[in-house]
Amino acid sequence: MLPIPPDLDEMMFAGFLRASPWKWCLRNQRPGVPANAEIVLEGYVNLNELRTEGPSATTLAFTRWRGSTRFFHWNASRAAKNRST
Repeated sequence: MLPIPPDLDEMMFAGFLRASPWKWCLRNQRPGVPANAEIVLEGYVNLNELRTEGPSATTLAFTRWRGSTRFFHWNASRAAKNRST
């Protein structure tokens, strides 16, 4: 959650911060997908479901102990085709 007024759209605020508006795909997707997205993961997070994970670590340091966290239920993924950038 961003500390912005509840009636202000988060993506509108992000466009303000980057000083240019976001370009969206023309598909009727909710929520919309930025036109320059390379990978899109589709799914949902059940706010009432917690799963245990950890301990987690990186190659440089230990990051966290075992704990409960919300879980992303993955439904589909899409990748951009023929990206020239």
